[in-house]
Amino acid sequence: MICIKLLIELLFKNNEVNKIVRKSFFTQHCFSLPNSANLDRLIGLRQFKRILQKLWIEKIKVADSIQSSNSTNQSFLYVLFPEYISEKLNYFEGRDKIKGAFSKKNLLLELNFFSKVSFTILNFIFLPFIFFLTFFLKKNRINFALFTEHVIQCCVLIEKLNRVNCKKLYFFFTHEPEANLLAHLLMQQGVNIVKIPNSNPLFMFNKELIASTVVLTLGYQIEEAKYFYKNYKKLKFEFWQPQMLDKFYNIEFKNQYQNKLCYYSHASWLRFKEDHHLPWFSEVRAEINLLNQIKANDFLNQYEITVCLHPKEKNSIENFNEAKKYYEGIFGDNVILSQTSSYESFSKFEVGFGAFSTILFERLHCGHKTILMIEDVQGFPLSNSNFNYLTAKQFSNFEEKIKKAMLNDVDDFFENCTNYTFRLER
Repeated sequence: MICIKLLIELLFKNNEVNKIVRKSFFTQHCFSLPNSANLDRLIGLRQFKRILQKLWIEKIKVADSIQSSNSTNQSFLYVLFPEYISEKLNYFEGRDKIKGAFSKKNLLLELNFFSKVSFTILNFIFLPFIFFLTFFLKKNRINFALFTEHVIQCCVLIEKLNRVNCKKLYFFFTHEPEANLLAHLLMQQGVNIVKIPNSNPLFMFNKELIASTVVLTLGYQIEEAKYFYKNYKKLKFEFWQPQMLDKFYNIEFKNQYQNKLCYYSHASWLRFKEDHHLPWFSEVRAEINLLNQIKANDFLNQYEITVCLHPKEKNSIENFNEAKKYYEGIFGDNVILSQTSSYESFSKFEVGFGAFSTILFERLHCGHKTILMIEDVQGFPLSNSNFNYLTAKQFSNFEEKIKKAMLNDVDDFFENCTNYTFRLER
């Protein structure tokens, strides 16, 4: 019954909410498959095999949290990977008591025999349609290929939540294509859906969110919500400070170590190499283009520049050695590579800069001077937003803004931009 109702809501109903559900399900960017899948006419068959492997072969490596049997609270948590559960649970201290948590990663890995058989049959039923669409249509090929997996995952999660009598679901990773479909179906059942987008601008993946409550975590997101959500005043919004950043706040808005700059990497060269599915707004190409311009110019040579590596660049000796060679080719042999936590670096550098990465928005939120280069990023910032003071759209202007930031006090730097820091007034 759940599956039939899901398909009716997704494919056949045509009211405003269903249109949003359908649009996000079939067009939303998804990281589950590599970028090369866009060109793979057989991706439907490969995905069919992948689902069977998940149902019958793959085993759980990290288990979801066990539901507390003695808790009367009916609030649950939903994340992408089980490894994130303990981190996210800490976010609710003083806010709510979470009875249990589920991860998208494990949904197809812990089914009983009957469910495995049922979803295997469903996989076979959908195969001809998915194969036809992915073989002949290039547009949204990855979304079509993932259709069956997302439908099955939605059915499994809804069944699990019904079984534990879930009354409230905290929903992280709201950018997944099936997120609005899940929210819509669960809200019809009376479940309170609280969506918590990550600390990035909403324009990237979250311009249309279906939820009971949306939790914003950046000052700039408040501006976007008022712009994108035409019924903003009717929706319920809350603001929570970003998770675990309070100990990195520049409380007194003091200047840090003078003449020290830090470049915050998005690891775009590695994302290309590892064939990541690249989002539409071109943040990966923006970083590559920026670094190529830095390499071709005498860029800020009077300052000491450190590169704060992305976690992907530090997760193996091979990646680190490649990163070292790559950044030496950009900034010169004397470039300093930081392998410590990016958050720990905030107070060690006068100005941070980069192209487009979550860490830059978090650094600004913590009250540290930061400049973003957004030459190739589409849809950001909003034209009337003060956030434009913190960005540059041309390379020459980018260098000038960094130099000016080095000379400015923190208070002067954030003039008219305090609302993008932890000092925001809501």
